[in-house]
Amino acid sequence: LDCVLGQSRRLTSSSSSKGLRACWPGRMIGLVLVCLAQTASSPQYPLFAIANKGSGWTDIDIKTVATGFSLADGIPDNETLLQRLRSANSEFRSVRYSNPRGFQLKGAAQSGVTMTLAEFESSYRKNATFYTAGFVADGMSASGTELSLAHPLSPVGGENRTQNHCALRDWLLVASDLRSKNISTLISNNDVSFVTYIQVDDEIMKIVAISGAKSRGPGDPPFDVDPPQPATIRVIRGFAGTVAAPHSTGARVLSPVSLDTGVTNSNTRLQWAVTMSGALGADLLVNYTLADVAAGYTGSWYDNFGGSLFNAKTTTGCGLRTHEMFDTETKQHWSRPRYFAAQQRRFAAARTRIMATLGRKSPVPAVGNGFAEVQYPSGSCDVDGPCTTLGDLQAGFKAGFVDGWILEGFYGNEEFPTSTNTCGSNGKIVLHDQDKWQMNVQSVAWAIQAGIPVYPIIFQAGCKSPTLEYQSDSVRGVLEEGAYASFLLAVEPLSQGIESARVPFAFGINAMWRTDSEPTVPYARLHPQYTYPLGSPTDSYPPDQFGRYQITSAPNGVYGRVFTNGLVLYNSANATTSPITLPQGPWIDPVTNASLHSYSLGGRMGKIFLRHW
Repeated sequence: LDCVLGQSRRLTSSSSSKGLRACWPGRMIGLVLVCLAQTASSPQYPLFAIANKGSGWTDIDIKTVATGFSLADGIPDNETLLQRLRSANSEFRSVRYSNPRGFQLKGAAQSGVTMTLAEFESSYRKNATFYTAGFVADGMSASGTELSLAHPLSPVGGENRTQNHCALRDWLLVASDLRSKNISTLISNNDVSFVTYIQVDDEIMKIVAISGAKSRGPGDPPFDVDPPQPATIRVIRGFAGTVAAPHSTGARVLSPVSLDTGVTNSNTRLQWAVTMSGALGADLLVNYTLADVAAGYTGSWYDNFGGSLFNAKTTTGCGLRTHEMFDTETKQHWSRPRYFAAQQRRFAAARTRIMATLGRKSPVPAVGNGFAEVQYPSGSCDVDGPCTTLGDLQAGFKAGFVDGWILEGFYGNEEFPTSTNTCGSNGKIVLHDQDKWQMNVQSVAWAIQAGIPVYPIIFQAGCKSPTLEYQSDSVRGVLEEGAYASFLLAVEPLSQGIESARVPFAFGINAMWRTDSEPTVPYARLHPQYTYPLGSPTDSYPPDQFGRYQITSAPNGVYGRVFTNGLVLYNSANATTSPITLPQGPWIDPVTNASLHSYSLGGRMGKIFLRHW
């Protein structure tokens, strides 16, 4: 009753149009059905909420999110709201987003959590992630101010195009903006005075000027075929508290990895990436999680937490693969397997410290975003580089990696009209093609069967996610039905592998909807399909036998799975099918209550039937 009255008040206040009053009886019937679905039972399988609502949470919003979802991201930093959610459900879990990749110039650092870029550049430059920018071409004395730099693909260093594809036609360094002495500075909202540097052995040098570093065009031979003459780098020695020292011919010249874009005067979000092999990376996790718990959250969401460094770039703006970056601790190139292992060590060290600081015996829940790298059956791979195998990933989770690994874009992605406008509500939803769809479902099935807590999110979870909320109710309903049917093709009975710190798997969706008549007011709603009493799947196949879910009476691309009280269908093809004979029919359509032996399924659409309803 509370639900129906609250929803009716919202509709009444949102519009007094004659049309709305005219259809009021039908509206009320619809509200009753929605509220019954929300309150009659809990979701059949765990759900992960993307809760994009900054303020104005109603009692209905709180009850819907707290009782309908196992955990949630996006809850505003509001201790009273978090307490109300926990009061509605003592088992409710909330996580707060963080991005512990590095340190950013623009935006105030969170006090006691992360440092400013100025602090990093003052004291921690050696804690960056690096790539090879070249080699010393002619030995350098302790007093010299010019370094003769051999190109990274020259015979002096012996790198190859697999280890450094960015260097095929380019040099990989940028000279400092001389308006800054030692620290990168935000001059204005669109102007940065930046400081770039190199590390040779244990010495850091500020780059003052570069000469003789000319790029080659597409018609010219690449540098590994026709090596260039050395470039000259004018430097300030013994920079950032290091000691000037002699360097031998062939010594590796390293440059710090920039995040998201290259180093330019307009890059006001200049970021340096932190290394996985040092203590500073674990410090970030510790500080973020302690701050999250202090603010009232159950735990943390760590973005970009897998076997690679998301959007790693040279200072010139070229994208770096994992095996093209260099680990100064082990003196070798990173690889996906080694990087993932370093993430595990980083997380384990941080978790131990967090539990000790809080005096807890049970761990603080933490989820990580990075499962999108896992592509069944290969694992986590780079172009031209070694893969982290599925066995490596499974072993990492058995050793105690994060409590949930997030796969954004499970069912598709939001695409935006321009590269400069990539957030908000005006994106276009594009579903994956059949191959990508099948790979994602197989990847999730593999993870669940391997005991890896995987959380596939229907589309994106960040600033693009409002695009789904602004779809019409009918369009969004079709999208959620298709995505949930796809997820159900991968689930296993919930009695398997449940641990105290982990929800074994969960389907991620936006918790907020917007009415077609008033799209500016978000409200929490749970699609009725999530409470359908499906029961457990009666058949389960390993991912390499995914084809056994195909419906034999249907065209290729139509998959089905029988549950103890339900049937799930999904048509991965574009065309609508002719009537399909439903296996083990008849089944009840929970929308129309009709008993059916056959059904015609639209392209890229899913459908759930029940035995008893």
